[in-house]
Formats: sequence, structure tokens, C-alpha cells
Amino acid sequence: MSWPRTRRTRTVRRSSPLPAPTGTETEPEMVAAPARFRAAPAPARAARERASARAVLGARHASERPRGGYPAEQRASHRVGRRRERESMNRATADTIPEEDARRPGRPRSTTADSAILDAAFSLFAEQGFDGLTVDGVAARAGVGKATIYRRYPCKADLVIASLAQLVEQKAPHPDTGTVRGDLEAIGYGLLRVLNDTEAGRATPMLIADAARNADLERARREFVAARRRSCKAAVRRGIARGELRDDTDADLVADLVSAPIFYRLLVSGDRIDKSLVDAAVDVILRAFGTSS
Repeated sequence: MSWPRTRRTRTVRRSSPLPAPTGTETEPEMVAAPARFRAAPAPARAARERASARAVLGARHASERPRGGYPAEQRASHRVGRRRERESMNRATADTIPEEDARRPGRPRSTTADSAILDAAFSLFAEQGFDGLTVDGVAARAGVGKATIYRRYPCKADLVIASLAQLVEQKAPHPDTGTVRGDLEAIGYGLLRVLNDTEAGRATPMLIADAARNADLERARREFVAARRRSCKAAVRRGIARGELRDDTDADLVADLVSAPIFYRLLVSGDRIDKSLVDAAVDVILRAFGTSS
């Protein structure tokens, strides 16, 4: 679902109607043209010069063409000659563009603005849900213009998931502790920090409910979950390579076993979620798939 855009209209204001013609015509007073109607920048002038030169060149060739037309061989030769003339003309006009008028690369995106937009978006989503989230509200809270948000996130669903991804990356970075137990525990503890210490604990039920009604949000949510699961599956592969887990260990099942008890308590039973739950889940995983007896 795309953001609703406000249509902009332009109003042309006239100070007074044109005066009726009189018997005596006078020279009209010259008024400076607005800046946008003054001389075009050098790149635009160069383009017009090239177009004008091509028109003159075409007219000259048309006047030189015999009435019966050129033989086939001569037509091919003329095409090559005209192409070379055009290339030479384009190089010449391009060389006339002043260096200071050459196109400059755009400014790099502000990381400060990026972070402010995502913080504001997730905070508003946690307060008002997906339907209540508006670009006006995000812009006002982040202190940026609406165009800045539209350029980065033309789809509201992508903005919501990007804001969640930023939060998760801050609280639960991808671990590589050197052991499979350490990695799985770090993944579980990170998920606890996200749900217990931030607005994500309150926003997660709304996210799941809204995604069930919005295809764009569900797509973005699935992509985010898949990216986070890759971190857990990578930990499983490292554990297999180190000989800590059996070769037939199901990485997808392990990823489910790490997070499923946490989300069950958050969304269904409402019981406390803490480190003891993560420790118990990791113990079960290692008893099921570990190589040590």
C-alpha cells in the first residue's frame, strides 16, 4: 500500500485584467522576468544548440539530395558521414559547458535524518498502529520534510519494517561467540532485549494483526523474519562445522525452537519471558542435536 499523496495545485494570480485597447498604442513597460524564466543553464542551452545544428544539417543534406535519390552505396556512405558530423558537433557543444555548470552528484543521505525518521515511525506505529501512521506525523516528529520520507520509503509498509529492523539491529546484533551454545543464547537474549526493553513488545501484536490485513506489510514482515532467521541458521552451520552439532541438524527447526517459546508467552499465555526461558530452550536444542553425550 502506497502512502496517500496530497495533490498540489498551482494558482495563477493576476493583479488586474488587461486594459482595453485604446487609439494610442504605447511601448509596454519592460518587467524583469522571474528567475525560473531567465536564461537556461548551460546544459539546456547546449542541448538546444545541438538540436538547432542537427536541423540545419538535415536541411542542407535535403537540398543537396538529387531528385531520384542516391544509389544504395552512396546512401550508406552519407549515413556514416552524417553520424560522424553529429558526433563531432555533440563533442564541440559539450566542450562549451562551463565546468561550474556541470552536473554535480547529489548530497549523501543524512544518517541523522534516516535514524530520526525510523525512530519516529516506530514510535508512532506502536502508539497508533499501521492505519494511524501518516507521513505528516512522521515528518513532524522526526523534524524532516515529507519529501525526505517519500524519497526513502515510497511504501508505508517498508518504512514500518525498516524502523523495526533498525531497532533489532541496535538491541540484537548478529552474534558469533565461538560456540553454538553462546550463539543461540545471544540470539535469544537479544530477542528478550527487543521485546522487554523497547516499544516492540507492545507493537508486535499490532504488527502481526495489521500484517494479516495488509499484503504489503505481510510481505515486508516475512522478509524481515527471514533475514533474522538466517543469523540463527548460520550459527547452526558453524556449530556443525565445529563438530558441536550433528550433521543432520535441521537449522530451520533450531531457529524455531529458539524463538517460538518467547513468542508463545508474549502472544498467547502472557507468562514472563526472561533468560531462564532462553537457557531452557537452548538446553533442549543441544540435547536433541548436540554431539556430546
